[in-house]
Amino acid sequence: MFVRNLPPAKNFLETIRMSDPALSIRRTNIRHSRIGAVLPMFAIVFPVLMILCGFAINLAYMQQVSTELKICTDAAAHAGGRAMSIHQTTDAAIAQAELTAQTNRVGGKILSIGAANQGEQDDIEVFFGTSTRSNNGYGMYQFTEVPKAQVDSGAARATSVVVNSQINLPLVFQAMNYDAFGGSMTNFDIRRRSIATQVDRDIALVLDRSGSMLWYKSEALLTSTLNTLYNTYDTVETTPGFWKYGCYEWKSNKWKWKGYYALPVSSSWQVDMNDKIWTPPVTSQVRRISSTEKSNATKFLYDRTYTDNVIYQIERYLNPSHTLGTSFTSSEHPQLVSQMAQYVRDWRYQYNTTAPRYSRWYFLDKGVTAFLDVLEITDQNELVSLVSFASTSRVDLALQPTYSSIRTTVASVFPNGGTAVGDGMLDGLPPIISGAASRPFAAKTILVLTDGDSNAGTDPVAAVQQIIGSNNVTIHTVTFTTEANQTAMQAVAEAGFGKHYHTNDGDELVDIFEEIANNLPTILTE
Repeated sequence: MFVRNLPPAKNFLETIRMSDPALSIRRTNIRHSRIGAVLPMFAIVFPVLMILCGFAINLAYMQQVSTELKICTDAAAHAGGRAMSIHQTTDAAIAQAELTAQTNRVGGKILSIGAANQGEQDDIEVFFGTSTRSNNGYGMYQFTEVPKAQVDSGAARATSVVVNSQINLPLVFQAMNYDAFGGSMTNFDIRRRSIATQVDRDIALVLDRSGSMLWYKSEALLTSTLNTLYNTYDTVETTPGFWKYGCYEWKSNKWKWKGYYALPVSSSWQVDMNDKIWTPPVTSQVRRISSTEKSNATKFLYDRTYTDNVIYQIERYLNPSHTLGTSFTSSEHPQLVSQMAQYVRDWRYQYNTTAPRYSRWYFLDKGVTAFLDVLEITDQNELVSLVSFASTSRVDLALQPTYSSIRTTVASVFPNGGTAVGDGMLDGLPPIISGAASRPFAAKTILVLTDGDSNAGTDPVAAVQQIIGSNNVTIHTVTFTTEANQTAMQAVAEAGFGKHYHTNDGDELVDIFEEIANNLPTILTE
């Protein structure tokens, strides 16, 4: 048998091809017949792929812009609602909503404000109204628009601020225009609406009525005055100068002379304003207090023994003859109308009844009054309870829809005792959480004021942890005077998701209470 000599094969396929040349020719013809078959398919599929890619990119871009517009609208509504709460004017709400909207870019564009003045349409509009919960307070919030003019005039109340926004932007792939299908997709338009609503509040006022709240507004100033009495002499008028007028009394069918009097003392008297005489003031030198008196006064700065403490020494200095009665007027010498003179006068004549004028409680009373005044003019419905603490705590008043009883109670408090801050906070919780008048969907707020450091009862930090652990409550704290433990009360406010305020000045205390009253919770209800 003849065997053909073949060159070495590189692999099995080559061996077969070399052994059968006809097979190799057939495979080559098949391969050549498929050349160019993919190109027509690619020409058909590629435009479809491009359309799908463009559609996906445009859709993603539209979704991104929609999200950005939602964030911008929500932020503008919330800012407008906060401004409405703080300033209580619609103009402030509009201005803040527009300012916030312009700080957020949407699709790389800043929303236009006031474009209508240029013949264009605004990208953002602000409206007002009320939002109430359906299904007896368990359903969704339902918004009802109220004309701005009615809100401004006071004819209607507004608890909600609405922000409507819109934007029109070109698509990323402008070539995707489908006019043949009855519309264009070169641009897209997105609209959003957000509603910010100020919710009602149940508030517990937790006030420090410890003995230090009787102290003068500035302990340093009181001590300084005492030092002045020790180091200096002074001359004061024991009897001020004044005019005396001739007085007649109608008696037995005729006018009878009664004499010269500073003021008429009976309605049956007649005063002759032309018949008058001047009585000059009488002066008397006041000796300085002795070192023993100063030492006793400093030791018993606020002691209840009147003759041993600084109150007596200052009152003696201002009124050496102790003729100052239960009241005095500006006709008396100037020292008797000063704040300190009124303080020491009230200490002497009203002790154990009411707090002296210009004491710490005096400014607290003014602050609470300002707080309630603000609540009365807000559009929300706030209920307020009153809790006070000294060595122990007590609930003075449950939640009140009107505030006259709270004003009366605070004005009549006579501070005395220790400082149980934590117990006051714990007693402030039940009236707003489980009290008969508490409302399940009202925001819960506890406002605590103290001028010192907790020295009785539960530690305030432990108390706030107990409160927050099982209740959705916001706790604000206010410290007054340099003796207050600011560090502890700041920790209470932080743990209670609230804010801490501090002041050494009575007038600033009033401002703080007003600010807290305007600090209404704002939530997005749509």
